[in-house]
Amino acid sequence: MLTAPSRHIRARQTRELLRAARHSWRVGRPINWQVVIDFGWPDQGEEFRPSRQFRDIRRRFCSWWDYKRKQGLVDGSICDLVIWEAPGGKHHVNWLLSIPEHMQAEAQAIVEKRMKKVLGD
Repeated sequence: MLTAPSRHIRARQTRELLRAARHSWRVGRPINWQVVIDFGWPDQGEEFRPSRQFRDIRRRFCSWWDYKRKQGLVDGSICDLVIWEAPGGKHHVNWLLSIPEHMQAEAQAIVEKRMKKVLGD
């Protein structure tokens, strides 16, 4: 039996998101940056393609972050939250990150470059 997809974020999911956001604030790395990536409507049989593409984008971004950490420009590993939505089957991800102000312009350029490389034009 097929059920209709949920139109709401459930209480448990909301609790976990709020918990993560509060924790990031508590450790001194508040979420201050948002990226929305629209993957469009995947073809039949390609439902996991957006997930794989985002994983590639995030992995490449994490590599850049690790490089900056080794240079001493940022502390610790990346601090982020990922929220997937697929209204009407159109997949997009809300990616929330903690990026120091002095790194935001460079981070934006890196995300755009990585998205173009993974998603194309």
